[in-house]
Amino acid sequence: MGDIQRSSLDAAVAGGAVVGALLVITMQRIARLQGRKFTGGAHVPKLAEENSNSCGSSDDDSISSYESNRECDLRKLDMDLLNATVLSEKEASAEECVRWALEEFGEKLVMSTSFGMQSAVLLHMATKVAPNIPVIWVDTGYLHKETYHFAEHLNRRLSLNLKVYQSDVSAARMEALHGQLWDRDDDDFHRAYGVLRKVEPMARALRELGAEAMISGVRGAQTKHRAGLKRITLNSAQKHYRIHPLLHWTQEDVENYLAKHNLPYHPLKRKGYVSIGDEHSTKPLAMSPSTSTNSEASSRSTRFNGKQQECGLHTEKANVAELNAVLSSLSSISLSRLGQQDGRKAAPHGTNKGIEIYGRANCRFCKAAKRVLDAKKLPYTWYTL
Repeated sequence: MGDIQRSSLDAAVAGGAVVGALLVITMQRIARLQGRKFTGGAHVPKLAEENSNSCGSSDDDSISSYESNRECDLRKLDMDLLNATVLSEKEASAEECVRWALEEFGEKLVMSTSFGMQSAVLLHMATKVAPNIPVIWVDTGYLHKETYHFAEHLNRRLSLNLKVYQSDVSAARMEALHGQLWDRDDDDFHRAYGVLRKVEPMARALRELGAEAMISGVRGAQTKHRAGLKRITLNSAQKHYRIHPLLHWTQEDVENYLAKHNLPYHPLKRKGYVSIGDEHSTKPLAMSPSTSTNSEASSRSTRFNGKQQECGLHTEKANVAELNAVLSSLSSISLSRLGQQDGRKAAPHGTNKGIEIYGRANCRFCKAAKRVLDAKKLPYTWYTL
């Protein structure tokens, strides 16, 4: 009898803890709603005015000031509590996760898409709940032609509120100045490519749209990095939350959803592709170097010649200033290419200086430029900034 009473007591305590946690979250949400300004029943975000009242001056339009303001304006959430309760795999389905995000962030919620192999799932699910949610698509300029056609098809079918972002540096200009960065066997070049073509445009999209949270379609089974994610995470450097409704989904879950709603896979599936990225960095599964027996892991091995599983969109932790520094350091790569083309002509003009390199002492790209010039035995002068 005593054991039964203790079990009942333990159950009551556990249940009370969960109820208490949910009550705390509910009270926090009510407090936020009471503090919002409404016009005609709809929340009207006033990012610039709210920021100027709380952090910094509204007259300062610099990126650093904007990021500082966003840091102050970004609401604080107890992510451990959320991941353990209302957003846990047990308590919330993928669609319920989307509904929670919409209720929590309202018009400051966006979603991202790559128009990849399984992108139709989350696009369909999210736009059922929030038909006008801004959908960010970063177009690298190197996507498969089938991806562009797939994007057009889904955009028309689902009536997406599509926001297309690209690098300020065109693909042709990048190759002319810096070469084919994706084809270098060097992590620094790989990161620079990801920042230039993907990460910086995404960070710019989030700033311009005033986003506090972004829904992403990553699944834990896809990569080791994604396996360690939670339903909600904070990108502290770029000042926004990320919500992963499909995190616990299996490949079978994806296939069942697509079939149930008569949604298409990416057309390259018919050609043996299992994961879709840039045309130059994605191969059919038959050409993959992977020996893994895990089908999900094998699918990601078809990217970047099997050397990388992530492009940087989900792993890059640099803030805006650091991203700009990475892009600025690409000038050293331009100089190294200029040295290869014109360096031999420099000496006969009597200067005997060859190429001039202006860079920071700890700049890895600048050092890479020096190595190229040294290997080519080309004259150069180094100026430390």
